[in-house]
Amino acid sequence: MSDLDKKIADAEKMRELEIRMHGLLNVDEKFTFYYDETNNIGKLYISETDELNVNELGNFVLGGVLLPHGAEKPNQEQLRTSLQLQATVTELKLKHIGRGDFLSILSSPKLTTYLEWLNSSGLIVHYQQIDLFYWSIVDIIDSILMGIPDLKVNPFALKNDLYEVVKAHRDTVIAIFSKYNYPDITKENKHNFLSAFLDLIERNEANLEHFNLYMLKGLFQIALKLVELPFIEGYPAKKLIENFYPFYFSRILFFKNSTHIFDENAQIQKHFENDEFVSSIAKGKYSFTRSHDEPLIQISDIFSGFIGKMYSYLTHFSAEEIQEAKKDMNEVSMKNLSLLGILLSKAEEVSLALIKHVASQNDIEKLSLLLSED
Repeated sequence: MSDLDKKIADAEKMRELEIRMHGLLNVDEKFTFYYDETNNIGKLYISETDELNVNELGNFVLGGVLLPHGAEKPNQEQLRTSLQLQATVTELKLKHIGRGDFLSILSSPKLTTYLEWLNSSGLIVHYQQIDLFYWSIVDIIDSILMGIPDLKVNPFALKNDLYEVVKAHRDTVIAIFSKYNYPDITKENKHNFLSAFLDLIERNEANLEHFNLYMLKGLFQIALKLVELPFIEGYPAKKLIENFYPFYFSRILFFKNSTHIFDENAQIQKHFENDEFVSSIAKGKYSFTRSHDEPLIQISDIFSGFIGKMYSYLTHFSAEEIQEAKKDMNEVSMKNLSLLGILLSKAEEVSLALIKHVASQNDIEKLSLLLSED
């Protein structure tokens, strides 16, 4: 078996394992996925001035709508008429639904029109949401746990708690990353790198529950004795995210019998064509199309853009602040939350794999709080 054949076989095994572990349904169906993206910053790295290359770290969202096998495309003209768009508007965008932050767009009557149309269209929504800073730090926990496989702990809880510490000390964490060339932690720097994080954890006694603090602190104390940190050694120094194409490819790999239609993206398309492993698996299953030429990519633009706004809101505000904001929401906002909840529930009924989060447990729970009817 060639190296390429082995990689393909291993990828299939991982896919099957995830399907069994999470009881995922309908992943072998023949859907047609349409995608747009929001907040694709291309790369995330630490600059020569020891700062991130972007000022505002948001949430990357790749998502949109899918058409079930055999279903006909809905009539977008009905939506355009309901939105009372001018004839000069040739391409639907989120800005035609609403402008501003999440709460501003949520209160837009045009969002109600869009969500009602979407609910009656026969389309199913889908998305991947990636908190970019969370994604950048979780390999620290995974590296430690790889060295102590017999330790019975909840890795997601540990990642959540570390993320709470990191969010509270973002500038300090970036300085640590820069000083030790994360994710290229050498054996000589390993002890100092972990000690720096241990110091941060100990300074967050007021921000974490006692048990959580004890567990996280204990994990890093054990890590000081480890020989290796496999996922944060030997990688390009100060480059937190090299590119975003794995998120595109993972959808093709997982929904392998479906067709995937992406908005034009020359950088992602180049990766697809130049990576032998990717091109072997993805061949014939995807295309890149101008949004101007595909109405369902335009529909996806609105949805993914709105979801991106929502996760920025969830990331930046506490559960208590979200509860207070809900008390002040008008009837339009509450109706739109209800319509969004219906769309997400429909998607999860088709397959839990259609909605994917790479985010802290706290922020994922905030989504349930936001959509709750309490």
